[in-house]
Amino acid sequence: MHGRVKLIRRWQRTRLASPARRLFQCLMVAAVALPTPAWSLDLIQTLELARRNDPVFLAAEANYQAETQEVGKARADLLPSLDASAAAAQNDGSVNGSQKSYPSSGYDVTLRQTLFNWRQFATLKQAKATVRKAAANYAAARQDLIKRVATRYFSVLAAQDNLELARADREANGQQLEVAQGRLDVGLGNITDVHQSRARYQLAVANVIAAESTLEDTRQALRELIGDLPSDPVSLKKDVVFQLPDPPTIEPWVEMAQTQNFSLLAANEDVEIAKRELSIQNAGHIPSLDLVGSHSRSDYQSVTTPGDINATDNSIALALTIPIIQGGRVLRESDQARYRFQASQQTQEATRRNVVRNTRNSFLGIKSEASRVQALEQSVIAAESALDAKRVGFQAGINTNVEVLDAQRDYFFNQRDLLGARYSYILNTLNLKEAVGSLNEGDLKNINGWLQ
Repeated sequence: MHGRVKLIRRWQRTRLASPARRLFQCLMVAAVALPTPAWSLDLIQTLELARRNDPVFLAAEANYQAETQEVGKARADLLPSLDASAAAAQNDGSVNGSQKSYPSSGYDVTLRQTLFNWRQFATLKQAKATVRKAAANYAAARQDLIKRVATRYFSVLAAQDNLELARADREANGQQLEVAQGRLDVGLGNITDVHQSRARYQLAVANVIAAESTLEDTRQALRELIGDLPSDPVSLKKDVVFQLPDPPTIEPWVEMAQTQNFSLLAANEDVEIAKRELSIQNAGHIPSLDLVGSHSRSDYQSVTTPGDINATDNSIALALTIPIIQGGRVLRESDQARYRFQASQQTQEATRRNVVRNTRNSFLGIKSEASRVQALEQSVIAAESALDAKRVGFQAGINTNVEVLDAQRDYFFNQRDLLGARYSYILNTLNLKEAVGSLNEGDLKNINGWLQ
């Protein structure tokens, strides 16, 4: 009997050592993912591909270019306009029963220059606000692209990490199942341990399948940005130092967000656009004054007078237009514009509150995740030590199979949480930069330096 126990323990040590233990150590708790080829995409390369291929960003860019034409359109109404027309006709007439057919022709050229038109002046100011809003939206779209690239890039990394952890968990549960079965075969175990180990192993197999599906989905999400399936992203270094925001208090960040956030700036311009629209509609009651010059010439024949007649006319005039009544349309349009102005003010306030909340959440998220990373690093070390102790205790008959399986599960859960906290810290950092309107490619380059 003593010899059989020694044989079983020797067999257990052989089965429980590598490869699972070596794989646990190589996963480096702090986020080393799958080995990647030399040509793997880093963040900057991914961003460049997204700039050329992401339809959302390309649409935002085209919309910006379209909106920049508004000032030119509004200014054109204030510049001189020149119109020309020409006509030619064949005429039939009669005098004392005598029919006569003769041609006629003529042309007219009219030059018009606005001297005063409140609607057109207000439209020009509105157009300038529209272009400023478009610039803010385009800047927000550039920031959003950077954040979406980082979010989807690290989602792929997280999915790769989870797949590796799931595979390691499956292998470890498979080995524990073999141990339980081996102990049962030699009369040292019981069938309950085998059933428990098999249930955990089957669950681990299902988790691997789910992790593979998640990885494929995250790769497809990144494909939406860059136009093709990506190569393996480059993983994070294990020695990244996660620092707290500078300045270290939340109020300066909130103040910056309320003056620099591009979504809020766009909402501010929406209020200005609505205000100018109200002015435009009120202009329906205001007279307008134009300078009009014209030159015309007519060539024709008279029915009663022989020979050709040539007539030339030149004129210059001030044209005053005074709106009197339009069936109440101006009043209705002015009321409508007033309500839309009030709605834009409420939307502006809602945007401001949302920006403040997001800024606070991102700031607190950075502090929280930085602390969690430190805590989880220690937790992983403790979980690994506990797992080793439970395995040794199980071999010695002190701990049960369930206790080993639970310790093994806790170890993997702690590793997964640690990886997630590292990625969450990075994304909160980008969210905070976006909230205050300072997120740019330089921030992504800094994070790119954290990659292997």
